[in-house]
Amino acid sequence: MWLFYVLTLLPLAVGAVLWFAKSEVVWWEWLASFLAALLISVIFHALAFNGMTGDVETWSGEVTHVIRYPRWVEKTRHEEDITNEKGEKTGTRVWYTYTTHPEHWKAYSNIDTEREIEKSTYLDLCYKFGNNIQKKWVHKNDFDSGDHHIYPCYNETGYCQPINDFMSFTNRVKAAPTLFSFPPVPQGAPVFEYPKNDNWFSSDRLLGSASQNIDLLEWDRLNARLGGAKKVNLIMVGFPSGTAQMTAEHQKSKWIGGKKNDLVICYAGGDRTKNPEWVTVFGWSEEEICKENLESLILYKPINNNLIPLIEKEVRANYKIKDWKKFDYITIEPPTWSYWVFFIVLIGTQIGYWIWACNNGEGKGSPLFCAFQRQYRRFSYR
Repeated sequence: MWLFYVLTLLPLAVGAVLWFAKSEVVWWEWLASFLAALLISVIFHALAFNGMTGDVETWSGEVTHVIRYPRWVEKTRHEEDITNEKGEKTGTRVWYTYTTHPEHWKAYSNIDTEREIEKSTYLDLCYKFGNNIQKKWVHKNDFDSGDHHIYPCYNETGYCQPINDFMSFTNRVKAAPTLFSFPPVPQGAPVFEYPKNDNWFSSDRLLGSASQNIDLLEWDRLNARLGGAKKVNLIMVGFPSGTAQMTAEHQKSKWIGGKKNDLVICYAGGDRTKNPEWVTVFGWSEEEICKENLESLILYKPINNNLIPLIEKEVRANYKIKDWKKFDYITIEPPTWSYWVFFIVLIGTQIGYWIWACNNGEGKGSPLFCAFQRQYRRFSYR
């Protein structure tokens, strides 16, 4: 990305020529042109880097408590001075505005995330948490009317309501997949798109036949239990019977190895009473033993909920998330077209700027410039 900054030397050189050749150009206009070019370089650098490496991973947790926030009205005081024709203050006008804060409900999790929820969800979770709804007085600025309290309900029963949420991270691997031997996915390969997980209470981590053989709620609870302890995002992908095992490698290429904390279990065939034909596990981790053990474990078991405690035990014992700081060595190089866009924007803004600078009335003979010179000389002689 150094080329963005090298190109900013062009406006610096052009500004130098104009400063020496034209009386209409003063030194701070020359400096401003360079700073404007540098700012454009920084913006393009940030956009290119974030566009190529910006990614999200899925974190898992569970709801710890819910809160009802009742309706209340805020009364805000305003005042302004009253003046006469001479501008003298003769009094003060005071008035009030009223803001209504509607009733709403929120759920909070153990991974420091929160969501607005419906009243029915609030009541349902209160019931599952033991229905011990508390009443707490809270300070509300400029309170006028309504309810001064909030109504939290904490989980006192141990009921696990799993949640999943997105967290941003820098994915240098995505920007340079060829460094890690991710070949192109063959045309027509039966691979899946990455799970959206856009429902806070229910994920899309079970794909293909896995969604028929494993209970999604129990799978999300598995992720909720492991999320805090192992920072892992477990995904299971079930392919039809007879699917070649190479399809798992195609799935790995499709997802560029998976996100930062993914551990993906792929299998073919098998159901709730029958063992799968093959199992492949991929994901970023410090060691391979967990993936190898999971492959051996699942290969000789039917695909059903009985796998969940076995998978949990293995992940707790041997999974260690990859330290992504080890990928900081990867150099990110923007595509060629981004340099052309940058160059066009740079030239366009510089032309517009110099047209303005040469016609704005400032110059080496202008009163402002002369006054600045006098002050500079007076200071330099001291």
